[in-house]
Amino acid sequence: MQRKSSGSVCSTKKPERKRMNRREENMKNNDADDARKTETYKNKILTVPNVLSAFRLLLVPALAGLYLVRKDYSATAGVLLLSGATDIADGFIARRFGMVSDLGKALDPIADKLTQIVMLACLLTRFGNLLFPCVLLIVKEIVTGCMGIAVIRRTGKVLAAEWHGKLTTFLLYTLMIAHVVFYNIAPALSDTLIIICTAMMCFSFLLYMMRNIRALKSINSAEEKNEKKPERTVQAFER
Repeated sequence: MQRKSSGSVCSTKKPERKRMNRREENMKNNDADDARKTETYKNKILTVPNVLSAFRLLLVPALAGLYLVRKDYSATAGVLLLSGATDIADGFIARRFGMVSDLGKALDPIADKLTQIVMLACLLTRFGNLLFPCVLLIVKEIVTGCMGIAVIRRTGKVLAAEWHGKLTTFLLYTLMIAHVVFYNIAPALSDTLIIICTAMMCFSFLLYMMRNIRALKSINSAEEKNEKKPERTVQAFER
């Protein structure tokens, strides 16, 4: 009876092993496909996400014209929502279909930040309490942009946006749309939205600074190690 039971256990383990092997093979194939897609679109310019990002750039002067010249706040809110929708769409398409390119990594945040800065500057004509988040956003983008360029020059890699940056973008769009739609927004609500958005912006600023500093430090340490290796080989030959 014991021999039969041990045989049955072995027979049940064999299909399980086959399933595990199949899963591992499928995972390897999927990873290989993702790697191929990444290499295919890495240096491409004309992709769907990049076209959507370029479209968002074209919406920036439309926002300023609708708000400041025509004073059509409903249309301004509609264009702002369209801009946010295309931002979500290009990110989804890039990740879902592997259309992530180096140009897209740079163009997407440029379109986002330019939209946000221009819209906040327009809103300053009505809401003076938006001055601090507007100035903070400009300083944040200048500092992180300069550090990002330094990382690109040293590594050749464009670092993608992280979750806290995306959350900051969502809160900024919420802040802007609320002040566009509710022209006479309650001061208490306005101040609450500004405090939440500013706090998240500071948090994201700090995390991006830390990420860029780590990236630059890792490059410096790698270069120091490469410099020390030849010295050791010379000493070995001298011995």
